Amino acid sequence: MACRLQLLLFVCLLFVQVSCNSRYKASNCPGTLFPESHIFLVAPGFSRLAFFQSRFYDKSPADHEIWADQRFEFTLALQYHYAKDDLTTLDCPKGVSLVMKFPPSPENRREGEKFIQLFEQAVQTDFTKVRAAWWRLIEGSAGLAEPPIRVGPLVAEVSVVAHPHRGNLLSVGVYEHNYFRSFLAIPK
Repeated sequence: MACRLQLLLFVCLLFVQVSCNSRYKASNCPGTLFPESHIFLVAPGFSRLAFFQSRFYDKSPADHEIWADQRFEFTLALQYHYAKDDLTTLDCPKGVSLVMKFPPSPENRREGEKFIQLFEQAVQTDFTKVRAAWWRLIEGSAGLAEPPIRVGPLVAEVSVVAHPHRGNLLSVGVYEHNYFRSFLAIPK
């Protein structure tokens, strides 16, 4: 009986461990600029993102991996975006975004700033315009969306979106230009 219980516990722990791992490995995606999820998840404040969901939609042109602080009523979530248009890069993200309740708590403001900083370090490009757009939305000196910002070969977007069940959400995302234009329906 004890062996069965230990085996069951081992299988459950293995399932939890495997299910929380991202399908993205930078070593399998030559030329990628996106940090692996563990870079964010080990940063102070991000460790509370314990709920993991991998979303594979049959009919959608994109899949997502999401780490959130809660299952349904999350206040902070990290999302990796995957396009299905190229079978050779299915496990290579085309974008990463941080989504949070709006207005953000002081803690979530710090996480947003850390997200921008980690991208700035990973891409080795100045994110001053992204940071400025972020603070304009938080401080209410802008509308609900800033124009897309070119950051080297990537595009950043900072916006507030009304969700029918969760209320207003603030999002800061960094995307490959072609994905941003094609899958997020943004004109050239």
